[in-house]
Amino acid sequence: MNLRGEIRGWFRGEIADEKETREQYNHDASIFEVEPELVLTPTDAEDIKELVSFVREKKASDATLSITPRAAGTCMSGGSLTSSILIDLTRHM
Repeated sequence: MNLRGEIRGWFRGEIADEKETREQYNHDASIFEVEPELVLTPTDAEDIKELVSFVREKKASDATLSITPRAAGTCMSGGSLTSSILIDLTRHM
């Protein structure tokens, strides 16, 4: 099962892996561009809690797996960019 499928089983928020969506999040106010594998929009703190637990468990078999929170994307150092899981906190939180 792919990462999206594993998360879909318990994550209540939106999950996006379409190229267009990932491209919207591949940059911030810096000069860097890094495209995330998934963009998650959690509905509440419980979604985030479950995601952190999931990534902690999966980290042993996939060291590249990580979570990067993002709000407005105004960071000028690339801090809101990731090639793994990006969580957008602006929609529901």
